Amino acid sequence: MTTLIPIDDIRKSLSDRRLTVVAEKSGLSHPTVKAVADGNEQISLNTWKKLSEYLSDSK
Repeated sequence: MTTLIPIDDIRKSLSDRRLTVVAEKSGLSHPTVKAVADGNEQISLNTWKKLSEYLSDSK
């Protein structure tokens, strides 16, 4: 089971990454990843899980 990273931590982690690469490797669309990085408050559980998993694996 994936441990969910707090949304604010995900946004901080995305600030210095190429969002197209994050989108491709996490299985999300670029607009979705960009919306999260830009502070969109409505993030689906699926998106949250995928970004948490990607960021946990890339450390």
